[in-house]
Amino acid sequence: MKGIRAWRVTLAFLGELPAQAVHRLRPPLADLAATHPSLELILLGGGHFDERALWSGIEGDLDQLHELAEAVRARIRDYDVAFAERPLRPDLTLARARRCDNASVTAAAAALDGFTGRPWQTERLHLVGSTVSGHPRPRRYQDIDAWSLVTGQRHPDPKPPRAAVHQYQDGSGPQ
Repeated sequence: MKGIRAWRVTLAFLGELPAQAVHRLRPPLADLAATHPSLELILLGGGHFDERALWSGIEGDLDQLHELAEAVRARIRDYDVAFAERPLRPDLTLARARRCDNASVTAAAAALDGFTGRPWQTERLHLVGSTVSGHPRPRRYQDIDAWSLVTGQRHPDPKPPRAAVHQYQDGSGPQ
């Protein structure tokens, strides 16, 4: 993973979608972002999924984060786009281990015990796509589109993680 710009907090996991569905979602997500305030979030502690994915928990404006996620999901439902209704568990994936490495993620998770990051302000809502399954390289994520949230007072963080709606071309990936 290169740099902080690859970090994302998934608000809705859309799985594989046809291009028409993606195009239909752009205007309602843009409208939503234009009226939704940015959030102040903080990374707290950490853990791992299946000894392969390292994560940090998220604290801060969690009620507003859940409201934003539900608003995103409602817009998606309004446009008859089917997606998996997974519960929002606010976390930020920090890294993934290589297939043969089961020890480094658990060690790194233990090192995050008691960690508290500095507050950061979300600035944008992103629609994110990924590479197709079977691709020989690690999964790559790419913005399909992004919209500014209504920002108030900014906190001095040059490139904060971002809230994201994920669309995977093959239907796999993290929640």
